[in-house]
Amino acid sequence: MTVLVVAVALAVSVVVLRQALLADVDRRVNAALEQEANEFVAFLSELDPEPDEVEQDFAARVLETFLMLNVTDDDESMTVVIDGRARFVTPDAPGDLSGLAGEIGEVSEVDTFDVTTDGGSTRVLAQPVVSGDGETLGVLAIAWFLDGERSQVNDTVRTAAIVAVLSLVVSAALAWIIAGRLLRPVRELAAAAQEITETRLDQRLPAEGPSEMVSLIASFNSMVDRLEAALSNQRRFLDDAGHELRTPITIVRGHLDVAAGDPSGWETSRPVIESELDRMQRIVDDLLTLAKSERVGFLHRRPVDVDEFTTSILDRSRTLGEHRFVLDAAAVGIADADADRLAQAMLNLVANAVRHTPLDGEIGIGSAFTANGLELWVRDTGEGIDPADHERIFDRFVRPSVTRSPGGSAGLGLAIVQAVAEAHGGSVDVVSALGRGSTFTITVPASSVDVPADHVAVATDAVRGQHEAERSSTWPAS
Repeated sequence: MTVLVVAVALAVSVVVLRQALLADVDRRVNAALEQEANEFVAFLSELDPEPDEVEQDFAARVLETFLMLNVTDDDESMTVVIDGRARFVTPDAPGDLSGLAGEIGEVSEVDTFDVTTDGGSTRVLAQPVVSGDGETLGVLAIAWFLDGERSQVNDTVRTAAIVAVLSLVVSAALAWIIAGRLLRPVRELAAAAQEITETRLDQRLPAEGPSEMVSLIASFNSMVDRLEAALSNQRRFLDDAGHELRTPITIVRGHLDVAAGDPSGWETSRPVIESELDRMQRIVDDLLTLAKSERVGFLHRRPVDVDEFTTSILDRSRTLGEHRFVLDAAAVGIADADADRLAQAMLNLVANAVRHTPLDGEIGIGSAFTANGLELWVRDTGEGIDPADHERIFDRFVRPSVTRSPGGSAGLGLAIVQAVAEAHGGSVDVVSALGRGSTFTITVPASSVDVPADHVAVATDAVRGQHEAERSSTWPAS
């Protein structure tokens, strides 16, 4: 279709060019004829009749003299008509006007007309010489033979048409080649999209071609990455759920079978069944939280008063165990964060500390603004974590190598903490050693916080002094 439009445009342009060139020929010929007529009129005005010379003889003398003195162009000729007969003609003229002498001799005023002669298409300007009483004494017929000029126009138009056709052919060939190269990524994109299935999401395209195509391919690859991540999370969720729920389901089924065979054992089985069902509920809730962390809208940010938030975490933590809970520090400032998700992460860290810290141990909670942004931490004096486990404890269903206390979690708490931190654009770190306790620190980037210029971290000086040595090796400086 594009080639057809270009072809029509080229054809129209050739036609317009021909008409413009022909119009230019007409203008030049008319101008030349008028110039010759004006020169004759000026020549006539400069001559006077001889004494006793009649008007007819004077007109004939003037016409003949002008014709003899004038040098005509190759496509031009002059003819003097007197009494309806051609009396004088330009030598070697391209055509003969003798056959029109009768008509030309009757002209009484300047007239221009087109005729066909033996020289082809001819334009004639008839300039009469009129007596005092209005009688035509003679006529100067100036002829311009147009075929030569028009032949040049046709040659020019023919050349332009040939060039236009060649240009069209070359342009169509180049367009075909370029379109093929431009559309090749589109065809590959369509082929890759057809090959994508739930079990095959490894199709990626190289970012090649124009910038628009590179952007399209990048968007496609990004979309496939998101699909692959979503399906991977879905499969991992199903695998994790199946793996972790299998044990409590087996335990519940076993106790139900025992209770069905011996009703007297129901009182013994019931607490176990309820405990396993509670554990299953916690696992499902944690898995759902991790699944939601991959979606848009997981966080609902709003301004959070960090001082008030830290204090509320301390108050809520005291319901999780009988340990000694202390406030290490409370930062003064506003953070742009999801308070509920941060509280969930902090309470998971507190619950983790409660499980691994003896009743006479201490659990510290604090917050501070640093060069990295806002830091929230939970510190304990419990059994600690082997350095070999520091990286893997944030994976799902991974437990440290230490012996866990009864009622331990399914190994999803720290994974949730990491998911919340990363959703805020931050991270979670651990500093720990066996027998020396642990400190988990959540960092929210500085771009998400608003710290007053006169900010001073509020802390209990007694606690800071008491644990200064431990802080330098097991928990971050506040």
